[in-house]
Amino acid sequence: MRTTHTRAQATMADITAPATIAEVAQVNQSGFCGLNRLFSFLCSFVPFLSTETTPRVVSDCIFHTTTDFSQKYTKEYFDDLFKLSEKYNPGLMKGNGYDLWEELKSMPLGQEMLITENSDCAVQWKRFVLDQSDTITLEENLQGFVLNGEAPDFRYVEDDPELPNVLLLGDSISMGTWLYFQDWYGSKANIHTAPTNCGPFEKYDDSLDSWLGNQSWDVVQFNVGLHHLARYQEDDFLTFDFKMRSVIDRIHSHSPEAIVVFASTTPSPYDSQDSIPDLQTCIQWFFGEYWMNLLQDIYPEGMISSMNDVARLIASEYGVLVNDRYSVVAPVLKEEQIPCDIHFRDSGYERLALSDWETIGPLVDQIGRTIN
Repeated sequence: MRTTHTRAQATMADITAPATIAEVAQVNQSGFCGLNRLFSFLCSFVPFLSTETTPRVVSDCIFHTTTDFSQKYTKEYFDDLFKLSEKYNPGLMKGNGYDLWEELKSMPLGQEMLITENSDCAVQWKRFVLDQSDTITLEENLQGFVLNGEAPDFRYVEDDPELPNVLLLGDSISMGTWLYFQDWYGSKANIHTAPTNCGPFEKYDDSLDSWLGNQSWDVVQFNVGLHHLARYQEDDFLTFDFKMRSVIDRIHSHSPEAIVVFASTTPSPYDSQDSIPDLQTCIQWFFGEYWMNLLQDIYPEGMISSMNDVARLIASEYGVLVNDRYSVVAPVLKEEQIPCDIHFRDSGYERLALSDWETIGPLVDQIGRTIN
């Protein structure tokens, strides 16, 4: 049975008369027929006058978190995070996270995000994104909430119950496609994403259940690859095999009817003779020669293809579809990939998003006909 969710019609900010959350719930529940005894009496004889609804609770939202932000986001928390970032990744963070958090708390959105049991699903999504933020995205997400009311890379999606439910999981390469994908195909499916860079398998171990949320999915696409190689820095395909099987099993356990898609890992610059890094192409990087050699150590020619072959065998065994991203960009790597990098230019992400839909689109169309 499909589970659908819609955003609450009113937020706490829309209601000014009630003084407490309990009073808000009472007003929402009673509606017209709760105005006075006469109307209540009439409604007992004329049922269509009743507007009584079941109050929304936080667990009705697809994504939510019970984290108490007032306890989590202390000045000490931000200071410690910045020190840790500076130790291992100097310059990655600006160090203004606590100031942004204090500014957000002074705004209506921040006040709503402080309410752990807030039943507005759009607010819960923002809480979820913030709670899942890592050192790279925490300050960016806070600044997005302060300036625009939303995180820059993680969009809230209000479901249409008539459309299939699609979930996209992946690393920064996948993230580069998500907004294009939602913009272009959001009218054909409820396209949700993870609230963060899903990174290596170890992050799936900790967070996959919360990313799957309170929703029955029709299609789930995921990718793990670049982070796996970066973590192990060797062709550790035995661990890759075990971890990939675990992810597939957990997705199937959560949504037994879901069609699972594995997006193959995109090439490294060493996988094409036209894009092999040199000191000239790596000049924009701090310690360019060191970075160039590190890329070659982690992602040497053929390593990603071998890992994709392992993934393809596992996918075949489980009946998982493969979205061959590798082949889509390999012939145009020099044009579409940032020099001396594994990431892509905007045109490259657009190309990947179009290719993703070539795999997912027919599934959505078939599921849509079944639903309707």
